[in-house]
Amino acid sequence: MTSTKLIRGLGAADVVTGLVLVVAAGWLGQQVDVSTGVVRLTGAALALYGADAVLLAARPFMRPVAVGAELVSALIAVDLVVLGDPTAAGTAILLAAAALCVAAAAVLLRPGARTLVAA
Repeated sequence: MTSTKLIRGLGAADVVTGLVLVVAAGWLGQQVDVSTGVVRLTGAALALYGADAVLLAARPFMRPVAVGAELVSALIAVDLVVLGDPTAAGTAILLAAAALCVAAAAVLLRPGARTLVAA
């Protein structure tokens, strides 16, 4: 799979996830010990980033941007677990999100992931 296709898929998933964050901000905020406003803002930013990733996936700069975004997202999720006071469900959600972000970054970094330019 080319990194372009992977970035487009991750971008689409980010749009959906961002919209879920906006809609379910109240419940998610309680679970991860963050205010509803912060969850909504994060969801909106994630949806915007996802739309940009879908539209700009073929650009060579998107691979390192996507890797960086995934790793930063994983760090933020772990930070919320360590420094916050999430519920058991919130902890599970955050740790699962962190694991998925690291896995996505690893796939993008593997030698077989080609860019559009190299494909």
